[in-house]
Amino acid sequence: MDIKTRLKNYGLWISVIALVPMVCKAFGLTILPDNYNEIATGILGILVLLGILNNPTTETNGFKDDKGSGNKKGKPIRKYNLKEDKVDKRDYYFKNHILSKSVQLPKSIDLREKMPPIYDQGALGSCTANAGCANKSYFINNRLQFSRLFLYYKERLIEGTIYQDSGASIRDICIALTKYGVCEEDFFPYDTTKFTQMPSLLADKNALRYTINSYHRITSVEEVKQALANLLPVLLGINVYESFEKVGKNGIVPMPGNFESVLGGHAVLLVGYVDGATTINNTPQKLCDFIRKKTSSQGYFILRNSWGTDFGDKGYMYLPYEVFEKIKNDIWVIFQ
Repeated sequence: MDIKTRLKNYGLWISVIALVPMVCKAFGLTILPDNYNEIATGILGILVLLGILNNPTTETNGFKDDKGSGNKKGKPIRKYNLKEDKVDKRDYYFKNHILSKSVQLPKSIDLREKMPPIYDQGALGSCTANAGCANKSYFINNRLQFSRLFLYYKERLIEGTIYQDSGASIRDICIALTKYGVCEEDFFPYDTTKFTQMPSLLADKNALRYTINSYHRITSVEEVKQALANLLPVLLGINVYESFEKVGKNGIVPMPGNFESVLGGHAVLLVGYVDGATTINNTPQKLCDFIRKKTSSQGYFILRNSWGTDFGDKGYMYLPYEVFEKIKNDIWVIFQ
């Protein structure tokens, strides 16, 4: 057992011993030797040392060291700092776009095969950039990987918070991709310790090759399905409830309980849907209904997350329409 562990285990006893001389002096007791002040001072010095040694250790790969003050079980550190979009009358709406009415909806759509590998954002609040880069990579048939760190920097440049891990909004993704584009991963690799670093001029130049044309706000389940039926992924902001973190390997997102707290906001990418399903990811419907605390289902969306492949169904999740209505926030679709 090292010194740090010993001091932590006996910290309470040290505190009591340090207080005894002070109590004796206060009541005029003479049971302690004349040098009790020196003894107390020495013990208090040990307490100070304990405080120094007990500082949290550094974080790596989105986890706190198991010797620090973080979760002893290595629970991932999640940041929920998605910002809500501000109202802007200039927004384009997908319902006014010709594509919103041009396709008869099929029973299901699944774009996962054309998606890049699942990302892991780690402890950085870069969910918006992870969703945006996956969307952009899909547009070029996954031929390239794009820099999430570059896009996250540009989002925060728009927000005026480049030196803070402050998160961004879904609209910030769209504005950044329109104005700056996004560079290839090799120009600005994903290193969470460098999130405040300004991208190079070469990265900026490369990014201008990969901009988008426009982006449109979505306001309903039907519009989401129309976009997906037109083979367009959909950027989704959600309110994260406590149960969202407990999604199992079946990937089913449960209906939040009546007394659950909202932990914050998170950006994801919708990549498919299934209408009138009798199972969700091969899970029997009755069990799905129990999990969601519902008695019926109209279908579900397929959701791409950015917490690595160990979370959910290899990084994907299944969002029943009624749960979608409960947790949805801002919704956007971008056009290449």
